[in-house]
Amino acid sequence: MNSKMSMPIGYICYHEIQECRKCAIANLPINISHGKIPGSGGMHAKIVFVGQQPGGKLQSRGNVYSGAPFRVFFNELLNTDQLPIQWPLKKLIDMIELEKHYLYFTNVLKCSTENDRLPTEEEVLNCSCFLRKEIISIKPLLLIALGSFVAEILGFRSTHFEERKLEGFYFHVLHTYHPSYIMRGSGDIKIYEQLAKKVNEFLKDKKDQNCIS
Repeated sequence: MNSKMSMPIGYICYHEIQECRKCAIANLPINISHGKIPGSGGMHAKIVFVGQQPGGKLQSRGNVYSGAPFRVFFNELLNTDQLPIQWPLKKLIDMIELEKHYLYFTNVLKCSTENDRLPTEEEVLNCSCFLRKEIISIKPLLLIALGSFVAEILGFRSTHFEERKLEGFYFHVLHTYHPSYIMRGSGDIKIYEQLAKKVNEFLKDKKDQNCIS
């Protein structure tokens, strides 16, 4: 049996997220007409990537991480060529030695903000329950924060592995640059090559401990 098809792929808190009206941005036209964007990926994921928020451009909506850098997960998982794949995050995913159904992608905010502005503290707080539920439900081995804003929200900025505990289970966290930082030429793709090397060493240790089948 195809392992991709046998592994549960889906959303967490989908209906709760769509019905949420805690913030004024829930009533923005884009969030009403196109819906909020919940996290998506493997329900038994070993790695959870956390971005800031869905992009607000209409043409970029529809995937967990809207915007070109984040569409790659579905290309790999569904074997389609409908979306652009020549982006830093795809490079990182390809270098990580883990099957794609062991990856999950989500954002701190599930709604877009006006003109893609930074979320407010209140918006982050209102949406934090969904991210918490995603992490508790999946129980990943590693959480990777994409960008400094996400790392600050989650309370870590280290580029080294840090262990955290949530609801009785332990996982590690890691911070890296947002893909757009590399895309606009501010950083080199070697940043992700070095990150992939770290992650693969981490995964090898976990496999040796029988944490990954």
